[in-house]
Amino acid sequence: DDDSEVATFDEFVEHFDWNKVNTTGPIFDLKKLDWLNGYYIRSLSADELTSRVIDFHRERGDWDESIDVSVFSAAMPLVQERMVLLGDALPKLQFLFVSDVVVDEKARAALADNAGEVLGAAVDVLSGLSDWKTDEIHSALRTQLVEEMGIKPRLAFAPLRVAISGAKVSPPLFESMEILGREETLRRLRGFSL
Repeated sequence: DDDSEVATFDEFVEHFDWNKVNTTGPIFDLKKLDWLNGYYIRSLSADELTSRVIDFHRERGDWDESIDVSVFSAAMPLVQERMVLLGDALPKLQFLFVSDVVVDEKARAALADNAGEVLGAAVDVLSGLSDWKTDEIHSALRTQLVEEMGIKPRLAFAPLRVAISGAKVSPPLFESMEILGREETLRRLRGFSL
């Protein structure tokens, strides 16, 4: 009645009217269906979404049982807002569960000439960080790379993102670094080849 785009099943049943059904040339809007699915995904708790994503992949036969479910659950909020389908989470978070990240060569090639210097400075500042939490990681890197070295944030954090996730676009960088942990983050930054 009120042009709402989302309704519960009970609301749908309550307001359904055959007289409002257009039977000539009905259109099934897949974009709208994707939007609605994303809406429902965003409305789930992280734990419920994690459970559904795992069940989805187990049913498909592509869930890796070696994945630490507590880490997967902790990372779920990083991608939940960007999800449209249950199958979207695992590819976006896969980099957290592999020892050797596959680097997108286009992402590597797009890095600025000072990427090596940026990575070295990041390793130096992160090695001395006492509290490995998102805010502290972000603050330390921003202070070192942006304020002290004078590098624009996009250029300062791009080499870190590619070294950590293998991609130009990834879940939030500093949260991902916290989830990966100090040792793994530093290993990836040190081991990244330009």
